[in-house]
Amino acid sequence: MTENVIQTQQSLEQCSVDADSGPCSGSCSCGAMNRSDEPQITSGLKAVLPGTLVFGLALTVQSLDIGTWMVTLGLFALSYVLVGRDIVLKALRNILRGRPFDEFFLMTLATFGAFAVGAFSEAVAVMLFFKVGELFQDGAVARSKKSITSLIELRPDFARVQTQSGLTEADPAEVDVGQMIEVRPGERVPLDGTVISGG
Repeated sequence: MTENVIQTQQSLEQCSVDADSGPCSGSCSCGAMNRSDEPQITSGLKAVLPGTLVFGLALTVQSLDIGTWMVTLGLFALSYVLVGRDIVLKALRNILRGRPFDEFFLMTLATFGAFAVGAFSEAVAVMLFFKVGELFQDGAVARSKKSITSLIELRPDFARVQTQSGLTEADPAEVDVGQMIEVRPGERVPLDGTVISGG
């Protein structure tokens, strides 16, 4: 088996991106992706579960007609606050930043309107379903980031660069575009490039 000689096409410094701006490709350095989203998901669950229990209690009180109108309203309002307070806060923050028309604003407006016309259970249910959808989305994003990070960690720690004095091991981030690197049989390719010789 022969060594592959590759001409680099993209350096690590050029493809380094922020985790929130988009996915990485090739040998990008994505250290920001190591941030765990599990605390955020856990806090979301802690908000949804108590709110769901209070919502169930409110539905029970309403269906059995065992409480006054104010008690029923109070239970629905409490469950709404437990489930949707972060959604409402996001809507307010985005309004202050000049970005009012997003899903958080529309969800807040719709549920406030439902409360205004007396549809208390519908308002809380809509916010609860939206919050559960947000949790599923956050979980999917967290799993995707973990998968991408695990792939990035397979990147070799060095690149064997061809120089006038021979082969030199260098950090992949320090290899310039257009330089020749050698990849031996069984080794992982440290950088994107075009195979010049070998197979």
